[in-house]
Amino acid sequence: MEDIYCLVMFSISYQFSGVYYNLYVGIIFLNIHWEGIKILLPGNRTAIKNFISV
Repeated sequence: MEDIYCLVMFSISYQFSGVYYNLYVGIIFLNIHWEGIKILLPGNRTAIKNFISV
């Protein structure tokens, strides 16, 4: 349920506050769910880390 709420807030922030704020919220969203992302994508872990760190 919390994931759905986060996605709804993510889309609302994109519509009302522009792209840069949306990217900021997206980074926070990724950081909150980073452990889950690592579990889902064990093979792409370093690629995702490199992408986020750029």
